[in-house]
Amino acid sequence: MGKMKDKFIEEQDKALRDAIDSFIDDDYHYDKWLKSQGHKQVTMEESIKNHDEWWNSLTDKQKQQLFEEQEAAEKERIEQEYDHTGNSTEDLKEFGGFHYEKDNKNDK
Repeated sequence: MGKMKDKFIEEQDKALRDAIDSFIDDDYHYDKWLKSQGHKQVTMEESIKNHDEWWNSLTDKQKQQLFEEQEAAEKERIEQEYDHTGNSTEDLKEFGGFHYEKDNKNDK
């Protein structure tokens, strides 16, 4: 039984190494192909600049709508997360883990 177990572990290790090598190889060739197509990686500065330009192009009404949608999505995510654990959102407020107010004018 010991030889079979050793053989099994050896085969599993080889399969794992092969999968990792394949992934690394695929990633390498994909990066190489991207460069051949003239793709250049975006720097953090470019990303920030693009975001700022986009944000500045929005009206105040659009910004407010995005904020409200994000706030509602986050509230829903948290409620769903804690519904699955059996905890209530009221329990979370006691422990400081939940930061929206039930009396918020949007909830009325």
